[in-house]
Amino acid sequence: MEQTSSMERSAAWAGCSHTRWFLAVFYAIAIAWGVRSIWRGMFSLVDSIVPFALAVGLGTWAIVDARHRGRPIPFLAQPWFILFGFAVPLYVVWSRRWRGLGWVILHGAGWCVVSMMSAMAFGSLIYGQQWFSALW
Repeated sequence: MEQTSSMERSAAWAGCSHTRWFLAVFYAIAIAWGVRSIWRGMFSLVDSIVPFALAVGLGTWAIVDARHRGRPIPFLAQPWFILFGFAVPLYVVWSRRWRGLGWVILHGAGWCVVSMMSAMAFGSLIYGQQWFSALW
């Protein structure tokens, strides 16, 4: 009986490859943002690319996920998911209820932690101990 439930879970997880790819890209963008934040005073193209990449990635994931769940987002509403990233957490909470709220909180906090950790790691690699003394 336990084997059947694990087989069902693995089959369900295999159908979510779009989510695994999205999470890999999502956290890669967090690392890029963390590395970019080392140089605070300088303008960079990354300052514009990261929000755009997040909006497109979040919106595309929501559109694909809704299609996989059998409740596709109407064609005229799809650009709003890509243009405005705040629609995606609302979609996740709407489609998954309490589990979706936990998922949004977990990965939102995870994005912040990964970004900060990459900034700390790369800042200490580049600047050494002066990096930490400049922060405090």
